[in-house]
Amino acid sequence: MKRFVSAFLTVSLALTLVACDAGQGSASSLPVSAVPTAAPTPTAAPTPNPAPAGLTPVENAPVLQYDQILPVGDYTTQPQTAVTGYFTVEKDGLWGLIASDGTELLPCRSADPVQNIGWEEGAWQWTPEPYDWDAVQRYSAELQALGHGGVTTNEVDVNRISYWYDLDAPGRDIHAFDFSALRAYTTGGSMRELTESDWETFGEPLPIGHCREGGGNGDPVWPEDTGEGIIYWCKNAGASFPDYPVDMAGFFRQETIAPYKKDGKWGYYNRTTNDVTPCVYDAVFAFEMGAEGPVQAADAVNGYAVVCRDGRWGLLNEQGVEVLPCAYDGTAWDGETLWVKQEGCWQAFAL
Repeated sequence: MKRFVSAFLTVSLALTLVACDAGQGSASSLPVSAVPTAAPTPTAAPTPNPAPAGLTPVENAPVLQYDQILPVGDYTTQPQTAVTGYFTVEKDGLWGLIASDGTELLPCRSADPVQNIGWEEGAWQWTPEPYDWDAVQRYSAELQALGHGGVTTNEVDVNRISYWYDLDAPGRDIHAFDFSALRAYTTGGSMRELTESDWETFGEPLPIGHCREGGGNGDPVWPEDTGEGIIYWCKNAGASFPDYPVDMAGFFRQETIAPYKKDGKWGYYNRTTNDVTPCVYDAVFAFEMGAEGPVQAADAVNGYAVVCRDGRWGLLNEQGVEVLPCAYDGTAWDGETLWVKQEGCWQAFAL
């Protein structure tokens, strides 16, 4: 059941990190080799921050000290969808993987964010630096034994599914939207007509892009040079929306809202009310080859979506309200647990 919190929660920041200097004995009358040295006093664990108003800390959850915690992208879809139950984490420029409860599954050793490629023996793309195939195999066996799927590297090719409106479909009505021209395409294959399974898996409506059949084997080609390349959502009944093209659109799956991009920024569209939020948010997940940084806004999960505006993070509900205002160093949400970053530390909260 979706649980809502009141709009615009108050920011509360206060963190005290306790650290003890290592103590060391001294005796100038003794040879240096004989000077007894006390064991360093261990640094205390970071003190949890006070909870933002309206949020309850998760009991016994660890306090994490990653630089970033981001959604994991499912690389088998285009655009990508978020994988629930996991986050990719970054520390000092290297990436790893944690479960949503904060348990580390893969250490921060990869130059690229961890992505999911969907097959049991190699569900996670993680390439440690320096390259270490033995480590990949070891972690793969461990994670499979725990039910998390295996590990592979970024050297593996991935088949990806996307959805198109085929401008070259035989017999297409060129004067109106023709539902029969809708196509699904999986890399390595060819375009095919949609089935009920497509709608059931990815939700209605589907993000659709115009294409031509100029590629080999009837592969879709984005008609960028002719001005025909537009993106929108399409319902199973054939209706499309919004009334204007967008730069990118995400999957709804079972959610009420989905992200869309216009003029370089992201907003959210509500398929029930047709309301939209202004396009003021930044991309926060999904990493594509050749792109610098994330390329998509976060999917909604259980009614909420992580958002980032002007470098500050918050949480948006399906009414388009920032129930946690964009005032934090970071937020991460998997549908059950909300992680909030304050003063360098991440703490888990329940909504």
